[in-house]
Amino acid sequence: MTVLDTPSDFPLTGKEQAQWMLHHLAPGRGICNVGFAWRVDKMLRWWPLRQAFNHIVDRHPALRATVRAAGSALRKHISPVEDVEVPLAMHSCSAEDLEAFVTRLVGEPFDIERAPLVRVHLIAVPGGSAVCSVMHHLVSDAVTVQILARELVSLYDSYASGAEPAAELRDEISLHTGVPVATATVEYWKEHLKGLDSGLPALAGAKLAPPRPTFAGDRLGHTLGPRCAAAVERLRVRTRSTTSIVLLAAYYLLLSRHGAGRELVVGVVTNARRGAVESGAVGYHANTLPVRVRVDEDMTFAELVSLTRTAFLNGLQHGDVSFEELQRELPLRSADWRVPLFRHSFNFMPPAIRQMTIDGTVATPMDAFHGMSRLDLELGVVPEATGIGLIAVYSTEVHDRADIAMLLARYENLLLALDRSAEDPLRTVDLAVAADRELVRVVNDTARTWGPETLLDVITAQAARTPDRPAVDGMTYRRLLARAAGVRDALVAGGVRAGDVVGLSCRRGPGLAAAVLGVWSAGAAYLPLDRAHPTERAAYELDHAGVRMLIADGAVSAAWASGRRVVRLADVGEGQPTIPAEPSHLAYVTYTSGSTGRPKGDDVTHDNLVNVVRHFAELLDVRSGDRVLWMTTFSFDISLLELVVALAGGAGVVSVADDVRLDGEAVARLIEAEAVTVVQATPTTWRQLVPHLRDGLRGRRVLCGGEPLTAPLAEQLLAAGCRLFNVYGPTETTIWSTVAELRSPVPDRVPIGTPIANTEVFVLDPTGRTVPCGQPGELCIAGAGVAAGYRSAPALTAERFPTADGVGRYYRTGDQVRQRPDGQLEFLGRADRQVKVRGHRIELAEVESVLEELPELVAAAVFTEPDPAGHLRLAAAVRTAGGEVDLNRLRADAARRLPAAAVPSRFAVLTEFPLTGNDKIDYRALAKLVAAPDGEVPPLPAEPLPRMLVELWRQVLDDDRLSADTNFFLAGGHSLLAVELADRITDRTSIPVSFELIFEAPSPALLAERLAGGEVTR
Repeated sequence: MTVLDTPSDFPLTGKEQAQWMLHHLAPGRGICNVGFAWRVDKMLRWWPLRQAFNHIVDRHPALRATVRAAGSALRKHISPVEDVEVPLAMHSCSAEDLEAFVTRLVGEPFDIERAPLVRVHLIAVPGGSAVCSVMHHLVSDAVTVQILARELVSLYDSYASGAEPAAELRDEISLHTGVPVATATVEYWKEHLKGLDSGLPALAGAKLAPPRPTFAGDRLGHTLGPRCAAAVERLRVRTRSTTSIVLLAAYYLLLSRHGAGRELVVGVVTNARRGAVESGAVGYHANTLPVRVRVDEDMTFAELVSLTRTAFLNGLQHGDVSFEELQRELPLRSADWRVPLFRHSFNFMPPAIRQMTIDGTVATPMDAFHGMSRLDLELGVVPEATGIGLIAVYSTEVHDRADIAMLLARYENLLLALDRSAEDPLRTVDLAVAADRELVRVVNDTARTWGPETLLDVITAQAARTPDRPAVDGMTYRRLLARAAGVRDALVAGGVRAGDVVGLSCRRGPGLAAAVLGVWSAGAAYLPLDRAHPTERAAYELDHAGVRMLIADGAVSAAWASGRRVVRLADVGEGQPTIPAEPSHLAYVTYTSGSTGRPKGDDVTHDNLVNVVRHFAELLDVRSGDRVLWMTTFSFDISLLELVVALAGGAGVVSVADDVRLDGEAVARLIEAEAVTVVQATPTTWRQLVPHLRDGLRGRRVLCGGEPLTAPLAEQLLAAGCRLFNVYGPTETTIWSTVAELRSPVPDRVPIGTPIANTEVFVLDPTGRTVPCGQPGELCIAGAGVAAGYRSAPALTAERFPTADGVGRYYRTGDQVRQRPDGQLEFLGRADRQVKVRGHRIELAEVESVLEELPELVAAAVFTEPDPAGHLRLAAAVRTAGGEVDLNRLRADAARRLPAAAVPSRFAVLTEFPLTGNDKIDYRALAKLVAAPDGEVPPLPAEPLPRMLVELWRQVLDDDRLSADTNFFLAGGHSLLAVELADRITDRTSIPVSFELIFEAPSPALLAERLAGGEVTR
């Protein structure tokens, strides 16, 4: 063989440096490996196989490359031919285990300082053999695999027969090292990516990635059959484009529809070889271009194809650079190991080698996947004889297999739909598959017939059957209705007519229960008033609701009484029950916080109310022997359910005094003493009760709602022995609209269930289109519970209560959910509790749930605040299980469970959280309560080690505002700077700090703790 004078030592390119870092970020795993395997129906011989591979490595100097590090400098070294021998290992394996065995072989790591970065495995299987070759990505790519496969079969046959290798395979090939990146190229990409938000590309339904990657991955194949392939061909002709561009444009639309936003960057893999001379170059010559396209739903697919084609061709003209070289030039940072430019890639690969013959026998290609993924999703497209093959490689840390399977099925359906409507606006194109539509139909099959009775009818009929049974705190049904009639008579005498609104300011107990029923008997609705609310707010509600009469069991402020008649509950006698309420009449008006700063009133009818009460009376099997706890403050609409679900079922009500309600131990004693069987509360209230319950809920039915329920709290409640129902519903759809009965083990994302009777749920995107199963969107609710609207606010009512064909009126909740394949809804958070920290989308409720898993905490409330540099960061207020808590240890524990961007920068320990009047956490008051003191530049720590680390943080990142809690990557650090920082720390401390340790402990405080404890990784 003619050997060329090949340079032996030169610096790595940017993309090669990235491979080196990725290799070291996953020690012991072959994340950077490229595999190629095939099977033949005969036993191949090991000697010709080894000779063939040795010939290939001798012929291609790129395959003899290794990488060595000297400090932060990385150099590539080409070993001489005489120093390199390709290792060949022999194995045996069953046919059933072969695929898994090949995956294990491909996933074994290389020592990248020792040549060659190539190895071969010859595997004996029944009836034949398999060959698996593995190369490091530093020396190979997909084109390299094809070149080597063609050369290998020829060389094997030559060595096996004793013949000379073919003339074209006898000489060494020149080493192709690429060309320097032109300044104009970098400037093009900087302009192309200007203003990019690195948080946008992640699919909204993706799980939070772990703080340190395992790179666990999987792959899933899918074939676009002849019908879809024909549709793609018609789209190609119609749009005057190529097959790859049509498929890439559809991929952008697919990702956009799955929650990745409108402004998308996809990593498009290209072949950097140019011209005939470079076409046969072996090595890492693939460039991944960050191609940015904006998807506008008002454009046609033809227009989207045109945009995609232009963006791709412009990128190809500046394709002498890969994204790795661009990252250091752009102000984009990732809070973890991930690529900040994109999370999804597209690779239109050359057709697979179908007919490869070795030693006279056809070789069948095999899957040679290493079981890992560095991106959320890598879509490979391979033209096939009868269709188009799709290979989806995905991170199992981020996506579930079922979600990827549905994504590929929707991709096919989308292409078929686009073929039918290529000239129509994209917003009209439906990508839902039959399974999506069937799931919506089945989940919303909730029709029930309750009869024409109002709730007052039901309760009156129950009283007639059991007049002497205790109804509320020992008061019988007979006397309760007589007192309600007395309230009615007093109201009518005072001028109250059907449709009026009466204010109620009473404590929970028999008097308030009689007042509610009496108002309904007068044909009126009630407005609950909370004495704990500011006087001005209640006065506004009274005025806005048009209240002219107020029933009270205590003193009433002058502002409340002004211009109104006040009826003292103690002065009301008894009367003769009658039932004048109509289903269409208002039952109550309740006010919730409004975006204008003024509360907005929700008008709820008897029709709305009877449906939810009937459903839960049946679900909970409420009977005359039951005792229902009436504990929630009455201004919160769920309090009414505690009262009337008992009365509708003939059960007894046990009311809780306000001075007892927030005393967990006292409530637990009351539940036991009064033999309560049904209890409802918010998660905040349950957290106060749980420490005192032990098994005090055994056999009881429990409702939990009003706030997101975390898995740890759910497990604690189940451990107390109850049947647990997680309930969800906005005031505008009448108390609760969905319900899920929970059983252990409770999933991390606690489901809020499926719709109750006569209720339908839909998950819509911002355009009003139904999103596919598994994808996030806004929850919209239709059916019997949808309230009449907002009082005296027709414009707001029209906006939040629109009408749709086939659905009728529905309510837009503003809550983000996703629907699981089993139909259960998962609550993802309020739109206003989804934040972006340095471009990373964070669900605050998810962070709270993870923090509550920590054994030292019983509750967590997470909010955002500005850091000293003016950037948004997370802070957490926590309640502990008792005793002192080490905040540094708490922060370290959180960092092991959460992605870096989701770890609170600051923790504050509180004994109690401020609550709203509805027993929910008051986040605004909480943020003010634990606000960090203002300051221009944080002081340096007093301890020498943390002080030195903060100084180095500031030097490397050139920012004097950084503190001991500053996350290196959130503050502008990246992989190359992590190497520099690690080197500086090593020089200053004489402790060998690897750059991987910077990923594991990305703040000075965390790193100081690791170094002080002697925990150093290599």
